[in-house]
Amino acid sequence: MAFVKIEDESGIIEAVVFPKIFSRSRNCWAKDQLVLVKGRLESRDEGQTLLVEEARILEEKELSAEVKIPSQMSPRKLVELNKILKQSPGKDKLTLVFTDNQGRAKKMVLPFGVNFNPELKERIEKLIEE
Repeated sequence: MAFVKIEDESGIIEAVVFPKIFSRSRNCWAKDQLVLVKGRLESRDEGQTLLVEEARILEEKELSAEVKIPSQMSPRKLVELNKILKQSPGKDKLTLVFTDNQGRAKKMVLPFGVNFNPELKERIEKLIEE
């Protein structure tokens, strides 16, 4: 059994890994390991705890690609970007990173997959630079 802290861009959550799950996922629980976790939240007076039901190491190829969207990008270009992305369906996850004038970033994971290949990346970069 293990008590762990899981951290991502949104914050930190305490998690409980019961013995049966821990024995199947022992290699996941190292510091700075990228882990894909499935579980359920339990609310208590101290806050929320994640009860881990499944865990596995997240492979580098499964990570989503990121596209940085500058603050001055016009609505017309955003509509065009959406059109380009929807014309390239696939299984890759893509995160759009919007930056404001103060340099703060907000991330949005697309609700659909894309085929993020060099050609698509080039089309996106060309649109952003126009």
